[in-house]
Order: sequence, then C-alpha cells, then structure tokens
Amino acid sequence: MKSRTKISIKDAFGWFFIGISVLMLGKSIALCFSHDIWYDELFTVGMIEHSYGELIRFTAADVHPPLYYCVTKLFADLCKLIIPGAVTVIPAKLASVLPYFILLLYSVTWIRKRFGIFTGGMFLFCAIAMPQMPAYTVEVRMYGWALLFVTAAFLHAYGCVTAPLSCADGRIEEERGRFVHGMALVIYGLAAAYTQYFACVAVVMVYLYVLIAFWCRDKRRIREWCLYVMVSVVGYIPWLFALTGQISAVSENYWILPLTWRSLGGCVKFLLKPAFQKETWNVILAVVLFVLYAEVVGDSLFRYVRYCRRIKNENKNPGFISNMEKLYHNGRVIHAIAALGVLAGVVLFGFAASILIRPVFVYRYMIPAMGCFWLCFVICLDGLLCKLDITLLLQKERGKTEKGKGNRYLPLIKKGLFLVVIMFLIIGLRDYRAFLGEEEYKIKLMKDTEAALSQIGPEDIVIYNFDQVQAVTSYYLEDGTERYLWNGEAEKLIQEIIGPCKTVETVETIRAWLEDSNDQAQRTDRKVWFIGSFNSREDIVAQWREDGLTVEEKGSYLLERYWFNLYEISL
Repeated sequence: MKSRTKISIKDAFGWFFIGISVLMLGKSIALCFSHDIWYDELFTVGMIEHSYGELIRFTAADVHPPLYYCVTKLFADLCKLIIPGAVTVIPAKLASVLPYFILLLYSVTWIRKRFGIFTGGMFLFCAIAMPQMPAYTVEVRMYGWALLFVTAAFLHAYGCVTAPLSCADGRIEEERGRFVHGMALVIYGLAAAYTQYFACVAVVMVYLYVLIAFWCRDKRRIREWCLYVMVSVVGYIPWLFALTGQISAVSENYWILPLTWRSLGGCVKFLLKPAFQKETWNVILAVVLFVLYAEVVGDSLFRYVRYCRRIKNENKNPGFISNMEKLYHNGRVIHAIAALGVLAGVVLFGFAASILIRPVFVYRYMIPAMGCFWLCFVICLDGLLCKLDITLLLQKERGKTEKGKGNRYLPLIKKGLFLVVIMFLIIGLRDYRAFLGEEEYKIKLMKDTEAALSQIGPEDIVIYNFDQVQAVTSYYLEDGTERYLWNGEAEKLIQEIIGPCKTVETVETIRAWLEDSNDQAQRTDRKVWFIGSFNSREDIVAQWREDGLTVEEKGSYLLERYWFNLYEISL
C-alpha cells in the first residue's frame, strides 16, 4: 500500500494562491459584461471596428505599435462570428483577461517545475492582485498583454541561460531545450516590441541579462545571443519607419508632464501603495512593503554571496556544502536580481529619455515589467524558505536540536516569513476587493447613464466642453447625432476613428438651431443638448441663460471615470 505524500505548508500556500487567482480571474470575466469605457479604451474599441489596414494606419499615426489592436480585433471578430450582433466592448474587455490565463498556465507548469508551486502561485497572485494590477485585467488596453510577453520572454531567457539545469522536481533540462527557449525568447520579445514601446525597452533589458549571463557562464554562446538579436532586429524592421515618424511627433509635442526627483518616490508608490480606505495606512503599508521587498531581496543576495565564498572551500573540503544546498542555490538569486533589473532598466530609460528628449514616461509604463518585479520577490522569498528548511534538516542530520548548538531562532524566522506571505495575501485581496467595488459601482451607475444618453435622438445636436467626454459619449449615441465642442477642437485622430466633431463658438449659432427646429414650415423633432463637465459648465450655462436661452438640467451621470451633467437647451 503506497503512502500518501504529505504536502508542505509552503506548497499548500502555493495551491491556495492559484485557487484565489482563478477565482479573481473568473470575477474579472464577469466584469467584462459592462459597456463603460474611458478615452484610451475608446481608441481600442474604435480602431478594431475598422479594417486591419486602417487599424495599422491609425496606430502608425498614434504612439503605439499595432499587435495588441490586431489581437483584440481578431478575438472580437471571432466572438461576433459565434454570436452575431455582439457589442464590440465586451469581447474587447474579455481579450484583456486572456493573457492572465496564459500566465496561469506558465505558473502551474513552467514556473512550478523550476521553482515550485509556491513561487508559481504567489507570482500569479501578485501579477493579478497587488497594487495597480487588478484594473489591467479588464481595461481595454495593451498592458496585460505586454506584461505577459515581457514575463514570458524573461522566463525563456532564464531557461536559455541555465539549460541544462536541475529543476525543482529533480528533472534535467535537456540540451536541445536551449533552441526552444531561444526561439521563444525571440518570439515573445518581438511580440512585446510590437505591443508597447516600454515593453520593448523591457525586452532589451532581458537581452542584456542574457548577454551578461553568457559572458559569465560560457563566452562561446555570445554568438548564439547575436543570432537572437539579429533575428529580432530583422523582425522589427517593418515597423521602424512608423516608429521614426512617431518619435518625430513625440519630439515636437506630447501630453506627458515633466519628471522630477519626486517622481522616483511616485514610482515606488505606484508599485506598492495598497488601496485601503485610510490614506495614512496606505502610505505606511507602502513603506512597509518597500522595506520587506528590500529586506527579502537584499538578504537573499547576501546569502548567495556568502554561499559563493563557501564554494571556494569545496575544492579543499569535498562535502563542505551539501548537495541539497547546491540544488536550491544554483544561481537562482542572481537570475531573480536580473528580473528586478528589467523594471529598473525601464524606469532608468524612461527618466533618461524624459530628461534628454522630452517627457515620455508615466507610471503605468512600468506595468509590462511588473511581472518580472514580482517574480524577483517571490523567487527570493521562496529561496529563503528553502534555505531555512535545508538548515533545519541538516541540523537534525548532524544531531543538533533547537536547544543545542543549532540556531534556535530558525523556526521563528520561518514563521515570520509565512507572516509576510499572509500580509501580502491580505493586501492583494484588499486591492482586488477595492477594484471590484469600484467597478461594480461604475456598472450600477452606467445603467442610469445609458438611459440618459438614450434620450438623445439621431437628429439631435449635442454640445460639449470637454473633448474626452465628447469622444466617449459619442460611442453610445445613435449614428447621425451631430457633436460640437464649445470653443474647442477635437483630436484629429479620434475624429478619423469614430467620426467628426465640429466647433461652435457663439450663442447665436445655438439660437439659430433652435429657431430652425421651431419653424412651423420645417418643424422637426430635433433637440439641442449640452453635456457639461467640470465646474466650468456652470459658467457656460450661466452665460447662455444671460443671453436668453433656457437651459434645463436633466441630471448628473457617471461614465466610467467621467462625471457630467446633461442639459436640454431651448428658447
């Protein structure tokens, strides 16, 4: 009769993280069946309703590569083929969840085999639930896919560098696996570069990691690295002309604000600041998380350096270092530090480009590299737990007890590390719950917003004082509805994507529209509406009333992240 293998506490945590992550992804799928989008998402939804040729032309005129839009369009078209009449927004949101399911597969297979299920499970949980991460599971933008491509590129870079390598379950990576990992690195790297430009920067950091690793481990493999780089460059040539034009446009004018030294602190807050109700607690916890992250990674690096020094004694005293200790070190800490270096390289490049050229970096551009950021932490944390297990086991084998010469505090340290795991679990769950509550609140109010916008007919005229609200609400209005910006001009690219928006500058023009509607000879049902944003709407309404127009407020509504008031204008 076979004895049942007892699962360790660490592995139990890993599977628990996997289960929680699957539940969160299921909830994210449920959130996809809402119609609310914001301005950046409108670009995606608008683009994928055009042909592939027009889509690529639009992206060349914008500041992003085309792959994400092509993938989303393909998925949306397949959904519409299966369910005719499906609204574009829903499959577009569902496409944003897909990369996290691919990360799930990597976590329970690739990462589990090399680092154990604890690393795979906690990494997946962090990629979904830690600060800033939950929103990108449903946002109709490219960041989730970019995170997948960069993380997968790093994982295969690790596989390429370390093959042949003993895995966590004792199996050996075969020599021919190098070629597979190398090709996967090239494919994922190109996919990242064709998805988002800061994801491209992250992949450059991955290639730099591979070069340094080859230089240190086997200089003969640098030729192999050159081959990967050459294939990648050739694969990216078709987009270089569009990239050159985009760089010129960004150099002349761009919306991003200048960076300061305070922006470095902003990067840390973006990475680690949780979403509890009290802001003071959030700041304190962000500092605590930063200290824990630095402590875990720093201690792991210190232990590895000390291990390397002990290696020198191995030749003099064979058996000085146990086989178990060699198995669990195996350079994994250095590779984890390289994963952290991917994010550090992205931030460094963003600051350098912003200082030398013009501001091009915002915090969310770190998202593609944040999978590597959390992978570093989890690998180091797992390594510390493994080291404690090995030390305790060796003490028992050598006849030492906790009360003897052995370190009596090791069990307490191990419990402390598990408390860190529980703390991360609580913060992640709170972050996802805050995201979930916010999304459910938006969905609830969106019903009222859609009902209000349904009052606007296809022959009506709508005036706006904010171009983003003009663009987003136009997606919910019927075809034929005329849209005007009050003393403003809409962005040219968004007009190409979703349709034209004109400018109105005088009250006399509005009065003429109303007089035409009331003319007995050509009486129509056309109405004139005003969708007002910000406090400036009150000044605009007051001005119109002084000029003799009747402006009746119909209500205040929320569309994703935009509050606006709806007014009906009459004589």
